[in-house]
Amino acid sequence: MEDLDAAKATFVDVWASSDYTNVLSLKHILNTNFLGEETAWTEYMQRCDRRIKEVDPRKRWAAAETELYGKTKSKYWFFGEEPAQWTKPLPENLWSQGTGQCTAFAVRVNQSLNIGGTYNEYPRQHRNASKMDSASKATIIIDAGYGEAFQLQDGESKDACTNVLGKVKWRGTDPVEVASHEEAMNCCLNQLVKKGRYALVLHRKPIVDTEMTFGANTTFSGPHQALRLQEPTENGQVTVHLIIFGASGSPTDKEDCLNLLSTHLRSLGTAPGAVRSALCAEIINIFEQASSHWGNPKLAVPVEVADSNDKLRAWPFPEF
Repeated sequence: MEDLDAAKATFVDVWASSDYTNVLSLKHILNTNFLGEETAWTEYMQRCDRRIKEVDPRKRWAAAETELYGKTKSKYWFFGEEPAQWTKPLPENLWSQGTGQCTAFAVRVNQSLNIGGTYNEYPRQHRNASKMDSASKATIIIDAGYGEAFQLQDGESKDACTNVLGKVKWRGTDPVEVASHEEAMNCCLNQLVKKGRYALVLHRKPIVDTEMTFGANTTFSGPHQALRLQEPTENGQVTVHLIIFGASGSPTDKEDCLNLLSTHLRSLGTAPGAVRSALCAEIINIFEQASSHWGNPKLAVPVEVADSNDKLRAWPFPEF
C-alpha cells in the first residue's frame, strides 16, 4: 500500500511539472538521421514539400489536414527512412522531467519512485511501467493514459489494462518486458520515426480528482507550413492563432509572430527547468528555420472553435 500511495503522489507531481510533447524526440531523430544540428528541421520541411505538392492554397490545406489526421494516412516517413541505431547514451532531456510522450512520463515516475518497476512495450503502440507483488500478483501500473497510478489485482481490469498473473495486458496485447528505461525510449523513438507527422506540445494542467487536463497546445505542421497556437478553453470556446510561413510576410510581420509565439510559450509554462527551457528554445528554433525555408510568416485572423475533440484538432483555413 505504501508503494501505491507513493506512486499516486509522484504521478500527480510529475504530471503538473511536465508537458506531453514529441518535439525533443523528433529533434533527436532528425539529428541522428541527417547529422545537421543547425538545420535538422529544414530536412523535415523539405520532405513535407515533396509530399504535399498542391499549389492552390485551399487544396494544399485540405491535403495537409488529410495527411495529418486522415483515416488513410500515407506510410510516407517525414523524419527518416528507417529506424536508426540510436546513440548511447540517449540525451536525458528526452525523459528526465517527464516531458515527452507516454514512455518518458512512465520513466520519470518510475525512476522517481525507485521501487524497481519494469517497463512494458506493446509493440509499435504504447509503453508503460508496472510493479508486481510477487506473492499476490497485484500490480501497480504507471500509465500516462490514466489520471493516476493504480493497482490491479490478478484478473482485474481497468479500461485498456488487464492484470494476468502480474503481467499487464493493454488493449488485449501481451506486454514485452524491456530491460531498461533507455531500451523503452528506443522503442518510443522507433515508433515515432515511422508515424511522426508534426511537432506537438500539449501543455498539461494539474490533475484534479484523477481528471487529466491540458491547458492548450502548440503544433507545428510542415504539410501546412504553419504553427498552430491554441489557447486554454474559455466559456466552452478555444481561440486558435495560425502563424503561416511563406505568406509574403514582412520583417515586422515576422516580429509580431515571434512575439505572439514567445508570449504563448511563457504563459503556458509548466515548472521551470532545463528541459522546459530546451523545449521552448527548440520551438523558437523551428520558427526560425521555417522562416528561412519558406519565407517570413504572417498572422492569420484568430479563430474561435468549440471545445470538442474534433474541433480542437481542426486547422481553420487562414484568412488575413
